[in-house]
Amino acid sequence: MTYRVAHLTGNIKSYGGIGGTRCWTFVGNAVLYNPNRLVNRSLDDTGGVTQVPHDAAIFGSQLRRSLPICSRWTNMLPLESLIDGPLSNDKCTNKPSAPAWSVITQGVTTSGISYETASASLARFAFVHDSRFTFDLFNLHPMPGGEPTEDYALRSFIFGQQVSPRRTNSPILPPLVVGDLNAFVRTPWLTSWGYQEVDTADPAEVIAALHSVTPMPGIAYPRYSMTPSRSATLGPLPCGQPDWTTSFSDHCGLRVDYEPSGVIIH
Repeated sequence: MTYRVAHLTGNIKSYGGIGGTRCWTFVGNAVLYNPNRLVNRSLDDTGGVTQVPHDAAIFGSQLRRSLPICSRWTNMLPLESLIDGPLSNDKCTNKPSAPAWSVITQGVTTSGISYETASASLARFAFVHDSRFTFDLFNLHPMPGGEPTEDYALRSFIFGQQVSPRRTNSPILPPLVVGDLNAFVRTPWLTSWGYQEVDTADPAEVIAALHSVTPMPGIAYPRYSMTPSRSATLGPLPCGQPDWTTSFSDHCGLRVDYEPSGVIIH
């Protein structure tokens, strides 16, 4: 099976290298999907919204382009043809832009550490067999210790994408939330959502898959309900560099399977 890349949005970070040099990394959220089952509709209801570059120093919710594929290290797959979105010239010319709604956060953790991070991204999909209706998949990764700072922004992001002007038709599924949620999974407005926690080697990591099981005020009811049935993390990065542990999570990715749990009657 060959997956497509819906987006890879994030922000640039740096840390100290050897001899006083700076090492630069791009840290963000990616979503891959099976094109035999899903159609990427992330640009629905974005008319008139200005896209921002992949490395823009802008915080909050924004329609952000993905990191362009400029310097390849391998050629095992024709990646340029597997990335969604119109072409852009952010860093190199004529590369797929894969834009997506994203949240870039600037804050201070509970221990007093200032940070900037890619907290969330959104991929909107329709099923291949019925493109009339869409659903939203939110990929969340709040900063550990930054949950109090990010609570309102992430809640507003998820709820705001369910109403006009960001959504103009009824969703076929409730919002699906996946990612490394850390302590965010215990926020009051999420505790009523059903979730499946994934075991990881690091007990501080909380990888979870959620689905809304309670109606949201002012938001159209979805046509079907879903529950996460199976999930797993892809293994740790083969970094071999002690400094990298401060820049990367302890997992490369998260796979989640959802199954229908019945028709919602309303």
